Amino acid sequence: MATEIVSMQQVTITVVFLSCLIGLLVFLRMKGGFIRANLQKGQRIKVIEETAVSPSERLRLISIDNHDFVMLSGKNIQPALVPLQAQPAASGPSARPAPRSFSDTYEMVAAEDDAPLELTTRAVPAPADQTAPPVMGPQDVAAFAAKFKGWRKN
Repeated sequence: MATEIVSMQQVTITVVFLSCLIGLLVFLRMKGGFIRANLQKGQRIKVIEETAVSPSERLRLISIDNHDFVMLSGKNIQPALVPLQAQPAASGPSARPAPRSFSDTYEMVAAEDDAPLELTTRAVPAPADQTAPPVMGPQDVAAFAAKFKGWRKN
């Protein structure tokens, strides 16, 4: 009676299907790194790790052109992007003490670099013969804002 419920053809199809899935799994385990590297080739921004700090906030470790940043984002708050800098090796009496926590590292980086992070600067410095682009004045900014509002209405 059991042979009438499940035929030999059904068992064969199931075994072939499962063996194909297992073969695909083995292939992806062996070549997965190569495939993943080819898919990510040419990407300048990579999310290295992401962690939930609270139900509405997330902490991300991001790499942009081989520079690491920490990004804190959440509901109803503006995302904060903080650069991470490698600490120099301690050598001699002039070396700084090693930070004990992330906040110590952030305070050390913030104390060294008070200028805001510019993500729109050139990656390659401009040649010396080129002049700097003109700076927009308050009238230019107001005119652009009015034009932008007109675009949004359309």
